Amino acid sequence: MLFDKSTLESLSLNEAVLLDNFYRSTITPLFFVECLADLEREMFRMKGTPEQLVGSLAERTPDCQSAANVHHMDILKGELSGQFSLDTTLLRPFVSSGKVVQLGDSKGMIFQPSEEEDAVQRWARYDFLGLERQIAKRWRRMIEQIDLQAMSATVRHAIGPWRRPISLQDARTMTDSIIDNLEPEWLLRFGLELLGVPEATEYVVGDWKSNRKKPLRVYRPYFIHMLSINIFFSLVLPTQLLSKVKASHQIDLAYLYYLPFCAVFSSRDNFHVQVAPLFMHPAQQFVHGDDLKADLKRLDDRYLQLPAETRENGLYSFAQFPPDDSSFLTSRLWDAYLPDWRNGSKNVIDVPQEIKDALKELIQKYQQAQAAPSSTVVRTDELAFAQLSRQIKPLKGDYFRIAKDVALKAQEEELKNNMKIHAPGKAFPALLEDLSRLSEDPKCNDLEVTFLSNKLDESGQKVVNGGMHVAEIRAIGIHVFDDETRAVLKREYDRFPVLSILVLWTRYGAGKLGILQLRPMQGEDDIPVVGEYEEWEGKAIAAYLHRHGL
Repeated sequence: MLFDKSTLESLSLNEAVLLDNFYRSTITPLFFVECLADLEREMFRMKGTPEQLVGSLAERTPDCQSAANVHHMDILKGELSGQFSLDTTLLRPFVSSGKVVQLGDSKGMIFQPSEEEDAVQRWARYDFLGLERQIAKRWRRMIEQIDLQAMSATVRHAIGPWRRPISLQDARTMTDSIIDNLEPEWLLRFGLELLGVPEATEYVVGDWKSNRKKPLRVYRPYFIHMLSINIFFSLVLPTQLLSKVKASHQIDLAYLYYLPFCAVFSSRDNFHVQVAPLFMHPAQQFVHGDDLKADLKRLDDRYLQLPAETRENGLYSFAQFPPDDSSFLTSRLWDAYLPDWRNGSKNVIDVPQEIKDALKELIQKYQQAQAAPSSTVVRTDELAFAQLSRQIKPLKGDYFRIAKDVALKAQEEELKNNMKIHAPGKAFPALLEDLSRLSEDPKCNDLEVTFLSNKLDESGQKVVNGGMHVAEIRAIGIHVFDDETRAVLKREYDRFPVLSILVLWTRYGAGKLGILQLRPMQGEDDIPVVGEYEEWEGKAIAAYLHRHGL
């Protein structure tokens, strides 16, 4: 599914979670820059700040089953140079290649989230870099400077006298007539200039001639798709067929460049409602954003009636497939594009534990694979394996996307794997070393140090409540790691005998918790009873998660 901002803005958080659950989303570069542009919006009669507006939208953006599509200009250049074929990606996202790795004699590819995808997850926590704010300002200025009338006049002057279209469908038919009847070499040269790649003209024309002057629709179909959209808009603009045309329509227009990379396109924008179906393949469907929202709301109402313990098992356990009820739009779309899903939903296989263990071992091997030489070229159908990574919140809205017990077990494993016990006098220098390394990592956000000690009363005795020691938990945020910060940390470390130190941060801008755990070696009198460490550390971690909306 390809959607624009107007559709996503209409969804509640729960509805957006279900969108991510049942659809694989094609996220265009336009969506990212539209979000950024909102940072510069004037907030008339709107609740909240621009940061809150963008943060809320980013929180609803699909992050589990989504793919960041390559920019349309890069796709165009790839096609013109013969490195991209539209036939290989029709109806699904076109993504950038991953990192080629070598494992023995096998080659694989590791896909990581793009910088744009990482950025959206930061925006969901209202974390905006200064660079992104500058981009937002430039993007807003660029929109204000767009001259659609000039573009339309240029096209109409170049193609010669044509009558005015009487309807949008008529304009689409006229566009095809222009494409098919103008002299091909002239059209190729004109189109390359119009689409902003004049430097490719001589190479492309020469290559076209060496290919026996194939019909342009066959030779470079994506080039024709983009050119058709611009010619169509230029024919329509002088008419009254589209009302209230404004500069931002250039953005709406550009969304149409990404139509080949989806099966379903959803929008609430009137421009898209009228125009998008005219440029869609017969196998594609247009879904009005209001219809999509209504269907997702019905699904949300249905699943919220399930017992809490059922929902804690994760969406995959009870919503792996849509309802077996054709009154749901989602079910009908699955029928159209995944026609065997109903049979699969009745034959869910419980994977034996030994196969799960073998898969886990295989994945760990892939993660240890070494990067292949930079000169390595490999086709995707020659890969022995591929791995796609996603860092997501286990709980989003009212839904566990990963089973609650699985998420908790993963956190326990992370604590266990990152625990270091230091001899007397070694813990604090180790802490400073770790903090120095983390503070220099540009993708490490919201760095905090938490000291855990026994709480003492006025006479210096340990406070006991209900037969359990009471903890003293002191969290310190690290904004700048300098000598003053080191001095503050030293004072806090020396105040009480420290039993445990947690270093917590948000990892790689993706909303995923990073943990380091340091425990100074203690005497027997300082060790809390069994279970207290875990309880205290759990409370400290939970407080961090709450503070940073994780």
